[in-house]
Amino acid sequence: MAFKLNVEIVSLLIFFALNFSGTITGDYVIYTTCYVTLGYNQTICALLGTNNTNNETAKLEAEVQPFATRITTTSAVIDATFAPLLCFFLGSWSDKFGRKPVMLLGIAGSAGSYLIKCIISSIPGVSPWFMLISSLPSSITGGISATITVMLCYIADTTTNQERGIKLFIFEGTVGLGMVVSALTCTLALDALGYPAVFFISFVCAVLSWIFVFICIPESVENPENENKFRRLFNIELLISTIKTVFKPRDHYERGILLTTFALLALTVFSYFGVTSVLFLYLRNKFSWSLGQCTFYTSVMSVVSIVGGTIGIALFYKVLQFKEASIILLSLFTCLIATMFQGSAKTTFEFYISGSFNLLSSTVSPMGRNIISKIIEVENVGKVFSILITIEAMFALGGNLFYTFIYNNTLTTLPSAFYFLTSGFYGVNIILLGVILLFQRYTNQLIYVDVSEESIN
Repeated sequence: MAFKLNVEIVSLLIFFALNFSGTITGDYVIYTTCYVTLGYNQTICALLGTNNTNNETAKLEAEVQPFATRITTTSAVIDATFAPLLCFFLGSWSDKFGRKPVMLLGIAGSAGSYLIKCIISSIPGVSPWFMLISSLPSSITGGISATITVMLCYIADTTTNQERGIKLFIFEGTVGLGMVVSALTCTLALDALGYPAVFFISFVCAVLSWIFVFICIPESVENPENENKFRRLFNIELLISTIKTVFKPRDHYERGILLTTFALLALTVFSYFGVTSVLFLYLRNKFSWSLGQCTFYTSVMSVVSIVGGTIGIALFYKVLQFKEASIILLSLFTCLIATMFQGSAKTTFEFYISGSFNLLSSTVSPMGRNIISKIIEVENVGKVFSILITIEAMFALGGNLFYTFIYNNTLTTLPSAFYFLTSGFYGVNIILLGVILLFQRYTNQLIYVDVSEESIN
């Protein structure tokens, strides 16, 4: 089975740019909060997040972090509110008018955000709150939410049911690869070039991905409509139709499978982005890690997840012919064990070993989305995936806010509390997965009965 790489190249570039910029944005906010907002000496503030730490910088870190999280949380609220709502309309719109225009629009918005970050970081002494302006271009164009939605739709348009699970995993793999490469190189680029250059590199990557989409990726929607396409972008009928598509009755418990899978993926995103939002702060506080050490850890864990997921897909999905739900179940068990051990880790070595138990975590999203793609009709792919991405974006925001609240309130008592909380969420997901397996079991029985009756007749 041969696959032609198309949207995977785009995903590699845009997620490299996203993580390359995102990691440095957090460091920039902490640095500028320290010397601009709180008025400390720039030399002392520059020591935050480096290996040159002492008791003074440790105390300063604890003072700066709560101020910095207010800015990053506000930015997350903006990013996860407007763009997903627009994505809600764009997904349905793309079913009729094409995937490519939405992809181009979303990438253009991301490029604009990186360019604004580049400009703001070039201005000496500017307040870190001005970084919120960079959220506007991506928010009003759908940004990364719209881009991911139409990429998933594109994959669904151009693959068969048998190919789609592997194709979705390849897509997730390129996303992970982009994030690994960016994590390994962003601190080196920051030390060598400074903040403006880092954000400009992200801008260039976004521009290159836009050019690739425009020139190299053909439209996947057959005979897309052109009449009044811009007037129909915010058509309320499309919104109503989208909601009806998800909640309409379906044969063989498929509506139950669809909605339960939505819940499982949403809770997975909630816990993942929740942990991600405080991990950098936790590692700096717990182990006094520098930015480079933090990004190296996330890179190693991403490689473990990609390699483990590749082996898992090849073994369980291709060779042993496991169903998607069974693979997700194995992944959830390993993730639950990993988070419990990470919350108890006392040393760097223990933290690395416990994190390696997440080796199958990268299979949850592609397998879950493959379950959904097998249920929905081809002409409704954009509608359903737009709702899924919107829900995931809302839950990502909720996870960010909730975990930040938990971390700030347990910082002096039990900083690792969020890890044990995450273990509980994985337990809930295992229960949801059990419901999906139960629905699928009854579905297979009903299909068998239907086929038997047709044979008799």
